[in-house]
Amino acid sequence: MRLVTTAVRSQSPHLIDAAPYPANGMVDGKRTRDLAADSATLTCPHCGGEQLHQLAVEVYFRKEDASHGINASVFGTAEMCHTSHSQARNPSPRRDGVRIRFSCEHCPKESSLAIVQHKGDTNVFWEMA
Repeated sequence: MRLVTTAVRSQSPHLIDAAPYPANGMVDGKRTRDLAADSATLTCPHCGGEQLHQLAVEVYFRKEDASHGINASVFGTAEMCHTSHSQARNPSPRRDGVRIRFSCEHCPKESSLAIVQHKGDTNVFWEMA
């Protein structure tokens, strides 16, 4: 598996600025803020395509350096959820992690966006097969 570091800033080649979010105010009775200034659109790390589809989400929680914890995986295309105590696929070697698996409309490849906690920092990177 190849890892590609992606900073969540507009300088990244895999992010596009100005996502269409509501401006500051209220939507359906909930307070919003202008996310377009703070966020970007993910693009495929293989081909640069903008149309990514979420296939699955894996969430891992554990105490620091613990060999077990809890994880929950949701597979949207199969409409199923799985939970276990295994940390074998946790993208973080020591703490909590999240992995979102994507497919792209423009190429046949899949990729995963990993969010990991490491020494108080939150790191975001692409995992590419």
